[in-house]
Amino acid sequence: MNEGCIICNNMKYIYFFLPLCLFFTCCVGTKKYNRYVLEQLKYERSENIPQINFSYTGDVREDSVKVSKQKSYFIPAIFYWGIRNTILCEINPQVYADYFQERFKKYSQELGLLERLNGRRLDIPLDYMPSSFVYDFSSQSFIFVFAYVTTGYEKIIPENGYRPILLKYAVDAEDSHDRVVGDMTMNEYQEPLTNVWKSTKGFTKHYMNTAKSGIDNMAKNAVLQILENVT
Repeated sequence: MNEGCIICNNMKYIYFFLPLCLFFTCCVGTKKYNRYVLEQLKYERSENIPQINFSYTGDVREDSVKVSKQKSYFIPAIFYWGIRNTILCEINPQVYADYFQERFKKYSQELGLLERLNGRRLDIPLDYMPSSFVYDFSSQSFIFVFAYVTTGYEKIIPENGYRPILLKYAVDAEDSHDRVVGDMTMNEYQEPLTNVWKSTKGFTKHYMNTAKSGIDNMAKNAVLQILENVT
């Protein structure tokens, strides 16, 4: 077999295996991604605390998670392969609002707020909680005679991650003059993340753990600020 035939055969292998690699790298569909997200929304729930009356009045959805494809294309050509997969993930804000409540109850006990209330009722209405994000995968391969070059990225971009959250609170008392009312702005922003080496499932888990960590910090800071104003 001459050298020219060897090169042609090698090119055939490249043309065959390259699209397969691209496909299996980004073949996550909406159903599979929905499962990835649902797995990360499980957490232990504690008993209600009668003194703390938490309510969420913002947007709610019927399902815990709604996953939909925004953009998807696959371009096969002689010297170029391109693929794009963009998925919108809308988590019911009530889910994260409930998680905020769980963490708030935990810190109210650990940091002494429940003891400070001394039987008084604390009302906390919340009307907004960021929860949606976009999963974005893109890959391009440029094919040359003896080699090919692949570039791309895998990102998760939060929607409305920079919108401050206004938290109001009120502590009732027998004497209306002793009633404590206040509000605070919580600025636990979510930044876009780029995957470096994790699988898509692991990358999604990492992002959602980061989001829950942000909610945990908001709950702790809220308890600390209320402690400063309640005597």
